[in-house]
Amino acid sequence: LAQAGDYEARQRMIVSNLAYGAQACYRGPRLYDCDEVRAMVTRWVDWYKRYRDVLESDVIHGSSRRADGRGLDWVLHANPRTDPRAMLVVFNPGAAAMRRGIPLDLYFAGLSGRVEMVDENGLARELQLDARACGVLEVEVPAGSQRWFAFR
Repeated sequence: LAQAGDYEARQRMIVSNLAYGAQACYRGPRLYDCDEVRAMVTRWVDWYKRYRDVLESDVIHGSSRRADGRGLDWVLHANPRTDPRAMLVVFNPGAAAMRRGIPLDLYFAGLSGRVEMVDENGLARELQLDARACGVLEVEVPAGSQRWFAFR
């Protein structure tokens, strides 16, 4: 069976590639070394297929600090012709949970005013944007994990 750290590292790599819109080919003798890993890969590939249109759209990259593995990192995909129109994925590479406000610019997604946002748990809420289609989303991301939000 895969060791816990090995499993988590595989998940982080697969999620980061798919969340950035990379279409990768994963192969090797240990890719599916247990049913738990196979289920994880299947879950994230299904997520990618569901949101493929927006994930393959334009990218707006952000970070809370320089790339040193101690702050949140995020990517915002935007396309006014897809449903959802935008997808935000926030990564926490650190060893502790992090919370902060993520500045959003949803102009390129064609969104304005009040927008509907759905998170990975299916919880929907509204976010108010200013006159320039910008807003701030307060996010808490568990250690070594990620969160995603779809905007309509």
